[in-house]
Amino acid sequence: MRLKLNINPFKYIIYNYLCLFVCFLNFNIFIIFALNSYLHLMKYNLKFVLRTQKRKDNGLCPVVLRIHLPHKAGTKYEYLTTSVWLAEHQWDKAKESVLSHPEKQALNSGLLNYKNKVNMALHNSIMSGNATPENIKSLLETAGGPEFFEYARQVIQSMNSTNSVTKKKYLAHLSGFELFLGKKSYSLQRITTDLLKKYIAHLKSKGTKPSTMVAHMVVLKMVLRHAENRGLIGSKQIQSNELKIVRKSDIHNIKFLTEQQLKAICLLPDNPKPHLQANIDLFVFSALTGGLRLSDMLDLRWEHFKVNAAGMVLLQKNIIKMGRKNYPLVVGSKALSILNKYGALGQSKGYVFHNILGINQANYESGELGRSYETQKYGGKCNGFLGRLSKKLGLEYKLHFHCARHTFATMALRSLPIEIVSKILGHSSIKMTERYAKVLEQDAIAGQEQFLRRVSGLFGD
Repeated sequence: MRLKLNINPFKYIIYNYLCLFVCFLNFNIFIIFALNSYLHLMKYNLKFVLRTQKRKDNGLCPVVLRIHLPHKAGTKYEYLTTSVWLAEHQWDKAKESVLSHPEKQALNSGLLNYKNKVNMALHNSIMSGNATPENIKSLLETAGGPEFFEYARQVIQSMNSTNSVTKKKYLAHLSGFELFLGKKSYSLQRITTDLLKKYIAHLKSKGTKPSTMVAHMVVLKMVLRHAENRGLIGSKQIQSNELKIVRKSDIHNIKFLTEQQLKAICLLPDNPKPHLQANIDLFVFSALTGGLRLSDMLDLRWEHFKVNAAGMVLLQKNIIKMGRKNYPLVVGSKALSILNKYGALGQSKGYVFHNILGINQANYESGELGRSYETQKYGGKCNGFLGRLSKKLGLEYKLHFHCARHTFATMALRSLPIEIVSKILGHSSIKMTERYAKVLEQDAIAGQEQFLRRVSGLFGD
């Protein structure tokens, strides 16, 4: 007797698939449960704390990132430095942020970025099963402190006394360092003296001029000094004295006219072309009146001239490069005679030399870029004319407009104290003025040698 089972094949297949699905679902639940248990075991917590027990003599305490690791044997905490040092009253413990500081926004932004980087690195490390204290310490290589390039750009943009053209040059130099590193993100505390030495060697290998190399390093040092003053990096992190760039002495770059040579230019007959004669007039005016740069000569307006109670004509204006008023300059008789060619004191208005030089006034007044363009355009023409004039004067070098500034400085130092000359020239440091004093020192030595040779016959030598 055979037993017949009435089983629908379709229902049988459905039943088998349901059983497989339930088994698969249970397996996934088990995996998820196991993974959650593992992550719970590896759970960590990041918190910024001000370590008052590490207080320095100046009262500043370090801000560190404290990492709580429940799975770790022994002590459950690891500490990562942020290179930020604050007084106790400058730190908000509850919000884990800077409460009061001149660079509050930049510091808080840097701390937040730092925490995010460490959090991401820790997360990746734990997911790969390598969350050990050694791995955490190695995060200093990739996540230590504020980001350098972001901080540097903030510093450059915050320089209120620097015009936009100069800021663009600084940012270009910064981009050069970025290309050298090959990274768009780099920790501030990883910038070391050895790294900057390698950058200098890199620039040398590319045939970069020493003056350009100095310009690159000036920007980097400026940013790092700013960071050091605000406690973002240690005072010994960068040894500036080890980053000197060997170049020819500044004395060799200082080209100036003697009083006799300047007099020879003044005695030249007027050029039949007024715009060419204006080149000579601007040069002589600068050489006799404070050594004004070409940019300041083009910026001269009639309202910059005032007559004091003693009847002297004084010139005072904002210096284009420095963004502040210069030391009052006395305008002598020769400089006044030059001014009288182009207008009348107390009557004329507007720019003194724009009309004769063909300066596009609308473009000049459109902003710093327009002013810079007009200055450079005229500067090329002016220096070309002065270069041709050098041959007529019998000079061994090509004359350029900045020689007028050097000429004034060397002549003024023969009559005025170096401190006064430094103020007149608008130098930020007296060390800049000392370059001209060294030139005069060399002249004095050479003059004494000539004197001794001339009188040597008097003593039967």
